[in-house]
Amino acid sequence: LVEPIYRSVFGAALHLAMFEAEDEPRRVAQLRTKGFLADRLPKLDPADTVIDLGSGYGDTARYLAQHFGCRVIGINLVHSQNVRSLSFSQEAGLGNKIFAVEADFARVPLPSACTRVVWSQEALLHAPNRQRVLNEAARLLYAGGTFIFTDLLQTGPMSQAEAQGLYERVKIDAFETFESYRQQLQAAGLLVTEVEDLSHYVAHSYANHIEEIEQARSRLDNVVDPEYIDYTIEAMGRWVTAARKGQLGWGLFVASKMVPA
Repeated sequence: LVEPIYRSVFGAALHLAMFEAEDEPRRVAQLRTKGFLADRLPKLDPADTVIDLGSGYGDTARYLAQHFGCRVIGINLVHSQNVRSLSFSQEAGLGNKIFAVEADFARVPLPSACTRVVWSQEALLHAPNRQRVLNEAARLLYAGGTFIFTDLLQTGPMSQAEAQGLYERVKIDAFETFESYRQQLQAAGLLVTEVEDLSHYVAHSYANHIEEIEQARSRLDNVVDPEYIDYTIEAMGRWVTAARKGQLGWGLFVASKMVPA
């Protein structure tokens, strides 16, 4: 149900954003986020292939291909998103650089040790078993390769009712924490090299989402049940509240696959 809202309001870019000013355009803030992550990668060139887990409409893939000339393979289960990703990439003249594989990112149909960079943005929270996804990222990496990802996290105590109010919007059972991801990365054989707390951006980012949905209301009413639009706004509002209370955060993790001794 939410897909038409994403498509109509947010276009190709679904990710959270590092806003630095109240009136800053979302696209500017999202590009800042991508640059912030990309600065933590090894130097990429046209010979490299990056694997993007939970690639959505391919916005990150196009950013990486445009800035570094590398190939990007997006792993994503949503067929309509993959179709649009490839269409957008063709329009951008990047059809030979970007590929979409319709698959579960816990079971990627690619060989082991096939890349030196695995990337993901706010996608792992949708995985039923996040440890399996981290294990899969480790499997895909060369020794010495880099796994970089961002995700929404629980950063403070919340009641059962507060937690359920957050979980229901994205149909999950729990969030990870900074510590649980550290432990799971270690269990996957990955060495954590950097963790960044980006939680102070969450409330602004979701408040901006709400504002854009409300501004698009007149055209959305023709394609989405008005009651579902109301629900989406109200549910995102809960996320804004939780972020302001310090319960919901956003973390960046960088890890490397250890080189055998």
